[in-house]
Amino acid sequence: MIENILNKMRNIPIGNEIIGWASEHNIKIEFQNQDDEGKYHPDTNIITLSPEYSDNELMVALAHELRHAWQDKQVDLQKYQGNIYAEIVFRNFAEADAFSFHNSFAIVASGALEDNSFLAKIDSSYISIINEVLGQDSQDSSVENLRAKLFEQYFIGEHSIRLVYEEGYFLHLKENLEHIKTMSGIFEQEDVIKLEKSDLHHFGKTDFNQDSSNYLDRLDILTNDYLGFKYTGLDEIVDKYSDISNHKNIRDLI
Repeated sequence: MIENILNKMRNIPIGNEIIGWASEHNIKIEFQNQDDEGKYHPDTNIITLSPEYSDNELMVALAHELRHAWQDKQVDLQKYQGNIYAEIVFRNFAEADAFSFHNSFAIVASGALEDNSFLAKIDSSYISIINEVLGQDSQDSSVENLRAKLFEQYFIGEHSIRLVYEEGYFLHLKENLEHIKTMSGIFEQEDVIKLEKSDLHHFGKTDFNQDSSNYLDRLDILTNDYLGFKYTGLDEIVDKYSDISNHKNIRDLI
């Protein structure tokens, strides 16, 4: 069944590219009983897929997870585990990139395979952006502009995916507080690694080979806005879960 999924992806230009990249970098793809459709395991270089989903659903999930695998080869996705606030900023940029990638993949797959069921996998908060971009742009520029705007959309809005991830991340920390303290002592460290802005620019590529000036321009704006606290989500969450850390000033850590 894995091979069926891979063969279908090879019939989509970007799908063929990322499957080829995965093969070159020895990324293994396996089925595993799990809640998530897909999951990338950086320690083992394996992507696991749940057999409970359809081929099309798993193709989109695989596009998302292969993007994470690609990111991990550019900059260690676990680099900031000793700094909870730098990690959530870093993870948000990684997820924004993966979400923009898999949503644009779903659009391309729908056209390439003439199968509208892919459109059901598009995240609802992105639908208006997708309609706007595809309605205005030429075919040649639409995918690049789509990915750039989807990346931006991740951070924006009252119900942005960013807020969902931030909330979930800090809830996870709170639920596993004692274990995390025991394993790493990160809450007592004052010399934790601080976020390097340059690391965020590894997420500024439209595909696996080329930079996009459109994408990078948005990255610059988003990085400055996010780290400048234009978006208040992080401050609100720090206030809400301040008991999980003795670091009260997030600005000291990012």
